[in-house]
Amino acid sequence: MIGDLSLATLANEYGGIILNGDADFSALSIDSRDLKPEQAFIAIKGPNFDGHEFASEAASMGVQSLVLEHPVSSLDTPQWIVEDCVKALGYIGKSCRKSFRAPVIGITGSSGKTSVKEMLGSILRQRGEVLTTKGNYNNHLGVPLMLAELTEKHAFAVLEMGASAEGEIAYLSDLVRPDVALVNNVGNAHLEGFGDRDAIIRGKGEIYRSLRDAGRAAVNLDSYGADRFLAQISDQNSAQILTFSATGNTEADVRVSDIRVQDQGADYLLHTPLGDIEIHQSVLGLNNVSNGAAAATCALAVGIRLDDIRAGLSRVAQVSGRLFCRRGIHGARVLDDAYNANPDSMAGAIDVLTNFDGIRVFVMGAMAELGEGAAEYHRQMGEKSRVAGIDRLICVGAATKSAAEAYGSNAMWVDNNEEAAQQCLELLGPNTTVLVKGSRSARLDEVVTMITDLEGQHAVLAN
Repeated sequence: MIGDLSLATLANEYGGIILNGDADFSALSIDSRDLKPEQAFIAIKGPNFDGHEFASEAASMGVQSLVLEHPVSSLDTPQWIVEDCVKALGYIGKSCRKSFRAPVIGITGSSGKTSVKEMLGSILRQRGEVLTTKGNYNNHLGVPLMLAELTEKHAFAVLEMGASAEGEIAYLSDLVRPDVALVNNVGNAHLEGFGDRDAIIRGKGEIYRSLRDAGRAAVNLDSYGADRFLAQISDQNSAQILTFSATGNTEADVRVSDIRVQDQGADYLLHTPLGDIEIHQSVLGLNNVSNGAAAATCALAVGIRLDDIRAGLSRVAQVSGRLFCRRGIHGARVLDDAYNANPDSMAGAIDVLTNFDGIRVFVMGAMAELGEGAAEYHRQMGEKSRVAGIDRLICVGAATKSAAEAYGSNAMWVDNNEEAAQQCLELLGPNTTVLVKGSRSARLDEVVTMITDLEGQHAVLAN
């Protein structure tokens, strides 16, 4: 946090009542299990918990102040009493953002957000310290918590924003106030909340509405809805637009050509307004070439040099759970992509699997939040696996039955992750590559654990 915040300052700006005097704090927590004296504890209410029940515990651990929706009269710790603790958390995040003067890049999209964040963070670290979103801190609770971690030492901030319905990105963007905004792509994700892809365009496009006239918008010309984003930005402000394409669109400001995808990454030529550079990425997949172009475009928007872009993209570390290559039992490769899934990212992961020689096995978990079209989207993935030449398809859970049916005789449907792992174990060997992918709710990380090396060390394969 840049400097200290006081409860009185917040109450003066956002309302509420101060009890037991004013107090300064320099950090936040919404988790009573990890408290430090310099923090303010915010008593968030959830469907299965109420932070107010831990207010006394927080006070006993010496926190500087409490943010509550009702007073706790037995405590003499300074308290800011507010109508809604979630909104108060947002107010604090907004105040922290106001004190930060360095460039902030905001990223959203249907898929690839985390990969772009990691790539861009790696590029920007060639020039200074960077705050990047950690874990899944990309929602209405996580984003303000990340804003509270901004300090004077950070030269840049790269903040990821997720959403499952219209209005959510607008709220997060109002907190983040990005200098550079990116919608990485628009695909068939969170359809249960959005309804259709047109609603996704409106919802994701809310990030561009947050730009001031001096802001910069990175637009993916390959994405569904790109023309609508360009029109929206031109109509609403004077933000500078930088476009990119991984399919060779010559109208793009930044574009990719001469792509060479291997089982250890990708090489390509990146064309930019500053010149052309050869890029090598160790992360897998054609979709990550597009993510690399997105990261490069955002870096150019904040004045980064081509040499730093090349160096940053060459040093990107693989992210666990996102096409992370592990050593499996009996020398097999395990492509751990179990963190999340939607039809576009799953199709991309299947394409990655086809780059490997030998026996190719796909352990497929459910793709969540697809609404009424879920069975059809799963069926399409089964058909794609068959057409792509995947040798074995192991489908886990009721939602994937249509995928197994579409694939045909070499597909197997199982009820749970343990059964899926047992089927995999019979196929593992030095000539086998296993892709494991599904939404987080499918918990396919359990399968990854059971089929990686016997010591459970999850060793990364050497390039």
